[in-house]
Amino acid sequence: MASFMRTVPGILALANLATASQYAEYILSPTSRTLHPVSVYQVNGTVRNADSITGDSTGRATFDGVSAVTYDFGKNIAGVASLQIGNVDADQFIGMTFTESSLWISNTSCDATQDAGMDEPLWFQPSGPGNVGADRIHERGAFRYLTLVHNTTGSTDVEQITVHFTAMPHYDESQLSNYTGYFHSSDELLNRIFYAGAYTNQLCTVSLAFWPCLCGCTYLVDRA
Repeated sequence: MASFMRTVPGILALANLATASQYAEYILSPTSRTLHPVSVYQVNGTVRNADSITGDSTGRATFDGVSAVTYDFGKNIAGVASLQIGNVDADQFIGMTFTESSLWISNTSCDATQDAGMDEPLWFQPSGPGNVGADRIHERGAFRYLTLVHNTTGSTDVEQITVHFTAMPHYDESQLSNYTGYFHSSDELLNRIFYAGAYTNQLCTVSLAFWPCLCGCTYLVDRA
């Protein structure tokens, strides 16, 4: 009996893994807290090799003069965005704007983190190669599109875009998409609606200490 009891957790873990695999096509939750854009949505101005920084590999997107690129993450995400900068001329500025819908993509504003109005871009002035990005107080929730805006003369190379996924802060990274329960019916639309709702609940589960900076968050977790 004792030997059997020691194997129960392992059996349950394998059963849960098999169930998760069965419904993996519906689960929208990422499997990693490190996220990257999946494609380029649009380019304005002169930007060379804009698509080289999609995915998790480093590339070199060169922004010349007043220019912008909108990157698509493929679905709504939440977190803290940062850039890996390569070669950069003196006195350059590069900013980020965020939006859930392609209807509201803008070089000058983004979805508000409060109930009304619009937010200004987050601006950075890189002095040389290295990483620049938002601090935790400027984490973003519920965005699919991230636009990089270069509004100065001169040139800036961006080598990578990274978003650290901050939803579900009380979960280990390995557990993000490992749901404790699963749903399936004969109606494909209903199945997808259910899992979209589950993912929305995940996106709305954030640290209480930072909740005023995220839009649409109603389910809160205090990590303190």
